Amino acid sequence: MDPIIILGTGNSGSGAILDYLCGRGDVNDALDGQEFRLLQERGGLSSLHRSLASEIHPDDASYALIRFTKLAARLGADSAKLRIPPRLGYGFSRRIPGYDAAIAQFIKDITACTFGIFPLQDLLELSTLDWLRFMAGRQPRGRNITAQKPVPVPEEEFLHHAQTLIRSLFYAAPTSARPAFDQAGSFWSPITSTLYFGAGRKVIGVTRDPCDVYAANRKRLLGGAEEFARYQTALGKLVAWDEWQHRDALLVRFEDFVLNHQQERDRVCALLNLNPAIASSYDWTQSARNIGRYKDVLTAKEIAVLREIPALPPTSTPV
Repeated sequence: MDPIIILGTGNSGSGAILDYLCGRGDVNDALDGQEFRLLQERGGLSSLHRSLASEIHPDDASYALIRFTKLAARLGADSAKLRIPPRLGYGFSRRIPGYDAAIAQFIKDITACTFGIFPLQDLLELSTLDWLRFMAGRQPRGRNITAQKPVPVPEEEFLHHAQTLIRSLFYAAPTSARPAFDQAGSFWSPITSTLYFGAGRKVIGVTRDPCDVYAANRKRLLGGAEEFARYQTALGKLVAWDEWQHRDALLVRFEDFVLNHQQERDRVCALLNLNPAIASSYDWTQSARNIGRYKDVLTAKEIAVLREIPALPPTSTPV
């Protein structure tokens, strides 16, 4: 089954696309509403891949593999909110059958060998006692120090095993519904960040009026509208817009998908080769309530500042 990957920039309304697709019956939410954060998080699969693809250095690649191993374990665990400090987890070990075994096999497959050494980065992290042990020729005992450094395999071999990992996690059980993933990649590089899903993947990106995005997040932001506008402008310049011109990618504005639902639904279905006549339980009128809410909470000055943010391209043309 060719996977469907939905990407956004944060509160962009990607959930509306996912709700429509999964409400049809021929598409399945692979993680029941949970985002697949194993890819784009710091230390995730994409970070590990980059360490093998450009300006390669063995130390950097080893630490990238160590960070990935720790992140995979962290995401596999459930959240522990009653501890100090609270520990966030995504429960993948419970949500995804065979998750722990698949991750263990993947790490084994992409580790060419291990080597006992303490590079400079380790020395910078040593406690006083561990530094004294090291200077005395003894091994540091800190929990954050991995004595045997893993050396990863080359990029081509890594990609093969990464695609095998995704297949083992999500395609092992037979199903007639296509799997859909929310945020299983990067909006800023939609094609290269989703290589692990194979050549048949389709990617949908969702953008939204920045005024509504700011209004939904303003209580959590440290700065005001001016800072948010600078931030969004800078992020827009980082997007690989050429990747959004790829034949397997499509950009959709949240407002258009809701208010011009039939037209945008047809565009989405055309990309995914789905029959648009199949009814969905998705109710666009519920999503419409989230459009224009900024008018009730933002000042005229804030709106004017946010309107200066360069518009993101609303559509893509396959090439």
